[in-house]
Amino acid sequence: MKENREKCASYKRILVPAIAHMFSSEMYEGMTEYVQNGGLLIINTSPLFMGSYNDSFEKQPFGKLGFELVGVYGQSTGDITKMRILSLSPITEGLPVNEWIALEPSAIGRLTKITGNATEVVTADVLQKGKPIGNRPLLTYKRTGKGVCIYFVPTINPVMDENLKALLKNVLSDKTLKWLTR
Repeated sequence: MKENREKCASYKRILVPAIAHMFSSEMYEGMTEYVQNGGLLIINTSPLFMGSYNDSFEKQPFGKLGFELVGVYGQSTGDITKMRILSLSPITEGLPVNEWIALEPSAIGRLTKITGNATEVVTADVLQKGKPIGNRPLLTYKRTGKGVCIYFVPTINPVMDENLKALLKNVLSDKTLKWLTR
C-alpha cells in the first residue's frame, strides 16, 4: 500500500509467506516498485497467481500482475520428490550441482512454468495425483529494474527436508542479497 512503501523500502529483503493469499492491485504495484528500486522480494505463496482483490475482499478481474514480477505461471499443485541444482551460485552453495537429491519428506508446491525471463536455479521432479509429470522449476529468480524477485516453490514449513532448509538459508543470506542486488 502507498502508506507502507517508504517503510518497505527500508528493508533489504522481504519474504511473502505461503499464508499470504489476498493481494490488491496496489499491493502488486508496491511489490513491483520495491523490486524495481533494488529490493530482494522472496515469494513463497502460490495465491500470488490467483488474481487481485479490492478493499472489500471482492475478487477482481484476473490480470498478469503477479506473473510479470515473478516470471513464472502455475495453477496446479504437485508433490515434489527430488530436486536438482542447475548451477553453482550463492543460492545453491553447499549443495551438489547436477545431482538429483531426494527430498525426505517430499514437499508440496505450485507446478510452474517459466513465462518470462526468469532464471531457473533449481529444478524439481514432480508427481501430480501420484503420477510422474516430469521436471518443473523449484526455485527461480527474475530481475526487474535494480532488484530481484525469487520464487521459492515448496511451501516453507518446520518439517521441510534438510536440503530445502539449506537452500532457503542460502536464499535469505547476505551473500545472495549482495550477489543479486549489486
